[in-house]
Amino acid sequence: MNARASQQPSALGLALERSSRPRNLPASLLVFVLSLLFCSVAHAESQEVMGEFLFGPSMSVADACNAAEQKAKQEALRRILGERFSVSEQLSCREGRSQTDDTDCVYNTFLWSEIDGDIKLARRLGDPEVKQTIGASSCRVRMQVVVDVPATKPDPGFDFEVSLSAIRLRAKESVSFTVKPSSTMHLAIFGWSPLHDKKTVTKVFPNQFDSSGTLRQRELQRIPSERMSSQYSFEVSFPKDVKQDFVDEYLIFVGTKSPVTWLDNYDFEQFKARLREVSPSDKRVVKHSYRVIR
Repeated sequence: MNARASQQPSALGLALERSSRPRNLPASLLVFVLSLLFCSVAHAESQEVMGEFLFGPSMSVADACNAAEQKAKQEALRRILGERFSVSEQLSCREGRSQTDDTDCVYNTFLWSEIDGDIKLARRLGDPEVKQTIGASSCRVRMQVVVDVPATKPDPGFDFEVSLSAIRLRAKESVSFTVKPSSTMHLAIFGWSPLHDKKTVTKVFPNQFDSSGTLRQRELQRIPSERMSSQYSFEVSFPKDVKQDFVDEYLIFVGTKSPVTWLDNYDFEQFKARLREVSPSDKRVVKHSYRVIR
């Protein structure tokens, strides 16, 4: 994802366009390590979870079991931090009889869910359970996962609703966002395109056209606004060197009670760390995805 002011589509999924119109631990150490974690992290919680991945003949057992491990981690995050992932946030990973190795998609799903959650420890409990049949097989793994839980909780009175004008788009089509905050807030929007650059998160709003991200209480705000839609638009493009017919890309909407100085680009891990610097009681994070069709 990037922001620029040209009329040519970016190699990344979402471009800001000027409009032409206005690795396991020994079992003997597990208890010791868990004790250290709970002493050093006041709000760590542990879960025993199961992850399963269905795979076809073109995928190795090792890759399938690694994918099952990522799904188990995601389940631990869901249980401990709560069911906060809307349908539009989830990646659509193909499993079972698919001829496509979709382990990257599963890993991206885990990364996506971990944006506002921090796993301190994850280890497999026992050997994976693999069932192989003609056409489709499965791998199940059982894991112990420890998640860092923030000391403070989100303010239930500080929230916002987000909708996208479309969640399935063809290359060169534009998308807009509608936001309605429960309180006055300062909004920033970030994009992540893992098939193009998995390591980078890019700010797309505010931008050089819309420099203010302040939204008024209960006021429905369209981005770009009707006034600014004559100056720029958010145009999607299809990544180069991708053979499949569609790609999923992601948006992170961050609302804060006070203004925050955000960089234009972050390393993925740096972005997670920057988000954690803002107390949960002073921010709200909403995630959405959209699909670009070739």
